[in-house]
Amino acid sequence: MIIDITTEELRNIITGKTKYMKCMCCDNEGYEYWDETGVSVLPYPHPDWGDNFERGKCQNCDGIGFVKAT
Repeated sequence: MIIDITTEELRNIITGKTKYMKCMCCDNEGYEYWDETGVSVLPYPHPDWGDNFERGKCQNCDGIGFVKAT
């Protein structure tokens, strides 16, 4: 994955002008889990699922674990 940001954007992140917060969809892990039907999406595998789940990159934060605070 390539993340393309400008020098100005990087400076704003470092100096705290651009704020980021924990991604609420994946609970800061960068991955989402869903059952075999693909219906239930959680930031962790549900104990009732056993081994019947899939894991993939969080669609909300693109696997980074943080999103820009608005």
